[in-house]
Amino acid sequence: MHESSGYFGLIVGNLTYIVVGISWLLTNIMWLRIVAVLGLCLEITYMSQQPGGPVWTTMGWDTVFITINLVQLAILVRDRLSLKLTKEERVFLAPVLARLDKAQIARMLRTGGWKTFEPGTEITREGQPVADLVLICSGRAEVMVHNSLVAHVGPGVYIGEMAFTTGRNATATVTVTETCRALALDQKKLRQLCTQDREIASAIYALVGGGLADKMNASNERLQPAADPKPL
Repeated sequence: MHESSGYFGLIVGNLTYIVVGISWLLTNIMWLRIVAVLGLCLEITYMSQQPGGPVWTTMGWDTVFITINLVQLAILVRDRLSLKLTKEERVFLAPVLARLDKAQIARMLRTGGWKTFEPGTEITREGQPVADLVLICSGRAEVMVHNSLVAHVGPGVYIGEMAFTTGRNATATVTVTETCRALALDQKKLRQLCTQDREIASAIYALVGGGLADKMNASNERLQPAADPKPL
């Protein structure tokens, strides 16, 4: 009986550390926590079968860690279930959806919401603080710098991305010319979320950085002098 119990403990002990090792390889936070809970449960079983008696200290701390992970799992499930997007919204958020899971997207969307901007509305004013990072999903707007029209923008363009990345005031005045449906995320809340979740930060800065690169290229093209006409 004692020998069979020893074999059982050996199997459970090795299985415990195999499961814990697997959890370290996972990148999806939900599956990481699920596997971690399984590994901790196995460790409690293993520690309860020790020859000298149960190791209560280890078992107690494992129970604490299990509780923490279960609470975090409940939050993840809640966030996933709270994400409700229309077909149109899914199309607009496709680049974000490809990089983040549902729980992360739900947390990101809670930093702001969907807004409708009527013609004449100023989304940003040059030299003034920028409250939101805005993704235009439909409609059009014009961009003015030093009272000069420099561009017209439409769906897929971010407004306020330079202010978001640098913390500075708006570099242009963006005025709606055709009713815009947009996702507006509070910059302060979004920055705080980015400090808490590196995957969200990576996705946001990658998307915003792409928009900045396009705008810089367009700006450089405008600044280049026109080529001199070739002599006949």
